[in-house]
Amino acid sequence: MQFIERFNFTLTIIRFGIIFLVGLLIFFANKAAAQQMVVDDAEITTHRSFQIESWYGTIESWMLPAVGVTSYLEVAAGLGFDSDNTFSPDLWMLEAKVVPGDLEDDGSAWGIVTGVMWDMDREMDELYAYIPYSRMMLNDSSVLHLNAGWAMFGGDETEHALIYGIRADIGLYDRISVLSELFTENVETPSFQAGLRFELIDGLLEMDVTYGQGFQSGIDDPGLNIGLAFTPDRMW
Repeated sequence: MQFIERFNFTLTIIRFGIIFLVGLLIFFANKAAAQQMVVDDAEITTHRSFQIESWYGTIESWMLPAVGVTSYLEVAAGLGFDSDNTFSPDLWMLEAKVVPGDLEDDGSAWGIVTGVMWDMDREMDELYAYIPYSRMMLNDSSVLHLNAGWAMFGGDETEHALIYGIRADIGLYDRISVLSELFTENVETPSFQAGLRFELIDGLLEMDVTYGQGFQSGIDDPGLNIGLAFTPDRMW
């Protein structure tokens, strides 16, 4: 009888853990998402699967589902929220990402990303395109990412800018990585973001906790962000 009771208790704990993780994912997915780090990686969603990147931030929050259309093409559509004010929907976006190689197999990869954002009045807020490059390092325990591209910002007066940045994901322990990045546009003083990535479920669920701001006084973006990435394997 004691064995059965212990077994039932263990099942209860496992069920609670699964419900907690799923509930946590749904909580963030309903309140946020998009790529939490500003500097992008040269990787895409698994072919014939999907992923959901979402986070809650003190400045803005995003929800960004993406689908692996082919082995080299990812298409994403996202919704952003103004979490610094009323947490109302603020922006929505469409993005396409092409990566012809495989980072883990080849040790490095590059891609092309293009996307557009609109405000809730369907006025264009930003049009952008950039090239991400990623390279494995430190015995494949860490990854270096480089981005360079162009952005056009809408509004009363259209503005153009060169955008670029560098990021390092340093493997700290088996399922913990240190994230750090610098990014800017044109020749302005850069901003930074840094934090930790926790692999909660191997190959399925990750959590990022990061903080960033500008080195120039008065720039608080991107602030504190807590996000989840749900990345199931091939599903059809």
